[in-house]
Amino acid sequence: ENGNVIIWDFSSRSQLNNLRGHRAQIRQLKFSPDGSLLASSSYDESVRIWETADLNNQPIVLNANSGYIFSVAFSPDSKSLITGSRSIIRCLMLSAESASLINIPRTNTNNTAMTFLSFIIKSP
Repeated sequence: ENGNVIIWDFSSRSQLNNLRGHRAQIRQLKFSPDGSLLASSSYDESVRIWETADLNNQPIVLNANSGYIFSVAFSPDSKSLITGSRSIIRCLMLSAESASLINIPRTNTNNTAMTFLSFIIKSP
């Protein structure tokens, strides 16, 4: 409710970490397929990408400036993240050296919330 992501160890029933930074309620959490990243989207119109190896490091922050981010999804190789809001889909290409952003305007601009995003894998 306060914009924090709380990490729990369910076996010991203890809190492991409290990830701060969002200014509004968390909308969605997704771990990357390789487990190295955690993405959090929020009603504050931002996405934060945390490195799971050291959750005390500052996250990568992507500010949407396009409304609430309803959904996030990692690519199967964990090298890309797509985000969806009512007005735009963004693809963030992640690498050790840099990150690049691709914006894809939505053609459907009604008030239907974008809830689910996924990568489509084409077989060779």
